[in-house]
Amino acid sequence: MPSMKVLVRIHGEDAFVLDAHPNNLFAIKPQDAMGWLTSGRQGSGGTVNCRQWLRGILPQSGSVRDVWEALGRALVGHELGRDGPPMDVLKSPEALLWAFAEAEWPGAVTAHRLRDGRPGTAFRDIMSNYPRLDDREMARLVSACVRMEGFGWRKAQYPEPRHAWVSLGGTRPKTAVTLDADGNWRQGGRGGRTGQLNTWILKVEDSRDNPGGAGIESICQRALAHAGVPSAETMSRTFGNWQCVLSRRTDRSFSGSTVLPIHQEEFRQAAGTEDLFDHDETDLGPQWREAYDLLLDEGRGMDLTRLIAGCWLLGHGDMHRGNWGYNVSSPEEGKEKRVTLAPAYDVSSSCGSMFSERMCFAIGGEFWFRQIAARQWARHAEECGLGVDEVWAEVGAMCEAMPDAFSQAVRECRAADENREQAEVTRRIGLVAEHIGNRVAHFARTLKRSKPRQEGLAP
Repeated sequence: MPSMKVLVRIHGEDAFVLDAHPNNLFAIKPQDAMGWLTSGRQGSGGTVNCRQWLRGILPQSGSVRDVWEALGRALVGHELGRDGPPMDVLKSPEALLWAFAEAEWPGAVTAHRLRDGRPGTAFRDIMSNYPRLDDREMARLVSACVRMEGFGWRKAQYPEPRHAWVSLGGTRPKTAVTLDADGNWRQGGRGGRTGQLNTWILKVEDSRDNPGGAGIESICQRALAHAGVPSAETMSRTFGNWQCVLSRRTDRSFSGSTVLPIHQEEFRQAAGTEDLFDHDETDLGPQWREAYDLLLDEGRGMDLTRLIAGCWLLGHGDMHRGNWGYNVSSPEEGKEKRVTLAPAYDVSSSCGSMFSERMCFAIGGEFWFRQIAARQWARHAEECGLGVDEVWAEVGAMCEAMPDAFSQAVRECRAADENREQAEVTRRIGLVAEHIGNRVAHFARTLKRSKPRQEGLAP
């Protein structure tokens, strides 16, 4: 029987070995660095948790259909029958990881097929060796991403050899690129070249359901940063006929001209939830309390409070479908694993769009933006084991900072961004500004009523 084993590493350290052969699925052997894969305090986890965690680094968008087709052809070549394996095998995380081990995976994860002996140290290349992309090539790259997603185009075979093999989550067509010091776009990993990590995510945000969405996302990201919440640098750009958003990756850093990984995972992945990407108000899985628990040992819980409050003020209730990032330290940084909140990414606003004006998880029992007031924030604090006065202070600080932060972001983006539908962006700017003003005023009014009541309950 041919070997189909894959070694998964984190920061170059062995995390686990899995077998992708259909006859040996679930055969996972933990290695020394397995506990560094996740923010979760459980560390190494079990076989089921490990497979669930793996799903969080695999692509979820439309391009995965083409991955399955290519994977089926590869497995047939491994003496698995003329008709290929059944679809449930194709969809297994082990098989996908084995088929595309050379891909650029999120965070500090690398995958290596085990044939003869052991793989060597992960190859790292300096950015100057990445192929440079001019405007025409960038437009072709974006069009290829759209074709891979099946957005009304004839699908391209995935992955096209001349493109990078990048695994990214989300539902929009996207890929990863790199911006050099001279302002030129490049792309590492083209032609199957492994070890080249990219520093920006390019997302096609050109849906009729979300007009002006690219411009609003760029503004909201800047507004968060100006309000004191670490946030990924984001810009709105057009390539060819496509409206796009570009965000600097929060799981990459530089050492001179070499790109290095920062390990990162999303909340629902870290919390081991069964459904990684969808939720509703009946969801009984991990929510705010578990999200804080990943950070409280580090004394960083209020970072998450500021992020939640910022998203509430901007009207970003979806919060990346209930996901935000956590950064996990590497074994080289010390024996004690440290977990911090990653800079915010993909923060937009539902104001003026078809999207819901509700939070992904209830705050103090309320989902709707307009129903969340000081009393709900107090209950949120109690439910999450936080001090009520501390949470009120953080939310109040965000309320004080956000109006000016949003105005500053609007001014900067008017000068820096490219929006094909600027009128839509302008319309939604007014609606977001109105939403911020209403939330700030409502919180201030209800805080005056709630403080005496809360003080009366104090022992």
